[in-house]
Amino acid sequence: MPLATFPGRRGWGYDGVDLYAPFPAYGAPPQLAAFVQALSRAGIGVLLDVVYNHLGPDGNYLAQYGPYFTDRY
Repeated sequence: MPLATFPGRRGWGYDGVDLYAPFPAYGAPPQLAAFVQALSRAGIGVLLDVVYNHLGPDGNYLAQYGPYFTDRY
């Protein structure tokens, strides 16, 4: 499941708020980096599930970059 921060205490990670910050319950960014490095040293690959096209109301900043939501579309 995506690990990006999402609103609320529970979620699937598909309602992203900050696409580059891990959900706090998963640890801070340095902890995530240390975890990935430890797995890498152990010969275990890491694949991150990222979702860039799902934005909930708390993290929807698309209007700042263009008129994506209009009455026409």
